[in-house]
Amino acid sequence: MEKKIILAVDDEEVNLFVLTQALKYLGYEIATKDCLSSTVEFISELESIDYIKIVLLDGQILGNYGWEIAEFLRKKGSTALIFSVSGSDFDQIVPRDKRHYFNGFINKPFPLSDVQKLLENWLR
Repeated sequence: MEKKIILAVDDEEVNLFVLTQALKYLGYEIATKDCLSSTVEFISELESIDYIKIVLLDGQILGNYGWEIAEFLRKKGSTALIFSVSGSDFDQIVPRDKRHYFNGFINKPFPLSDVQKLLENWLR
């Protein structure tokens, strides 16, 4: 059976906990990372980039930006669904020439049911 991973990247521990609780019922392994370097290291150590099916990226992560991880994934050939998850406006945190890396935007704060519905729709 192929490994299926949801990767959640946020520098706020409580946000990672909430996302984990919202997503665990989907039947995917959930990997959480809190910075750019640990995320890149995790991705680089995977046997296959295709294991990552969904990525939820905080807009700003300890001095870096979520789009940097999205760009890294796309350049590695990832076809994962990538969503920016942020309390900031998408247009302010993602440069126009980097927006094509994302499948969508989730505005914080959000009801868990909204995230669940969004991902269920994308996974159909």
